[in-house]
Amino acid sequence: MRYHAIIRKREGISIYHIDELASDVPLTLFYKLGYERNSSNLFYYHARILKKFAGIDERYKLPYAIEHGPYLNNFVWDADLQSDTPGIITFSDYRYGVLSKVTDKPIVRIGPYIHYAYSFLTPEEIEKQKKKQGRTLLVLPSHSTHYHEVSFDYQKDVDFILETGKGFDTILVCLYWKDILDGKADYYRNNKFRLITAGHIFDPLFLPRLKSIIMLSDFTMSNSPGTHIGYCVDLGKPHYVYSMDKTINTSGGVVRHWENLSNEERGNSREMVLESFSKFQDFIDPEQRKVVEYIWGTNHIKTKEEMTYILKGKPLGW
Repeated sequence: MRYHAIIRKREGISIYHIDELASDVPLTLFYKLGYERNSSNLFYYHARILKKFAGIDERYKLPYAIEHGPYLNNFVWDADLQSDTPGIITFSDYRYGVLSKVTDKPIVRIGPYIHYAYSFLTPEEIEKQKKKQGRTLLVLPSHSTHYHEVSFDYQKDVDFILETGKGFDTILVCLYWKDILDGKADYYRNNKFRLITAGHIFDPLFLPRLKSIIMLSDFTMSNSPGTHIGYCVDLGKPHYVYSMDKTINTSGGVVRHWENLSNEERGNSREMVLESFSKFQDFIDPEQRKVVEYIWGTNHIKTKEEMTYILKGKPLGW
């Protein structure tokens, strides 16, 4: 199958070869896979990551829709609610509260998904690279999607990164595949930066690469709150958010990608995260851990046995 041939070619590509890893994977090929009852479970290969962790055959179709991310508002994705899967997997108590208002389906909380991913690089490879890099700052800029183009003042962003990164030996800038394809990597092609990527959203190695990238760092920061914050904290890396004004343009004929099915105003979760992570500090404080526990569900991390029990549908009565 053409999709598998494309993916196999990427398996040995370095995380620093951003153009090769960012090359597009056609949506038409991806949706032909048929591995899951809910096709969005394949985004970032969340389902495969969880099944691998639990020791379950990847061909087994999960009886759950896996929520895409811990959205910092009351929005819920239609596909997760309308899927024929009897249950929903999510991150945390926060998302449980949002989902439980709009569905009667059983909701299972499992914490940050990256916790269950294996690392693309071995411990030895990470240690070797860390010795070469010295003290490392990892930057994760806001990114676009298939349906939304995110843009901001890139020169201002670069200037801020350079100023903030003066005390570091290496500055890694992790770019999203869509922004690389759109030419935005050019803004960061500075001789003080080393560009890096986790690859394409439809690549099975996205989360393993991202895990390695975060583990290569000593400190992380971003210009917008998002899933990456909880992932960094779960992996023991301090995080700092510096907010920037952004423009978001919708494309592809999609008027609204998300629907506010609970018909509520956005909660204060985004503001909570921004306030908690607005401090530039080289440690993770108790307040930040509390926020990550609430939003990303670090108190709901499962063992292999627990994950197997969940994925086999036992909480659903299967």
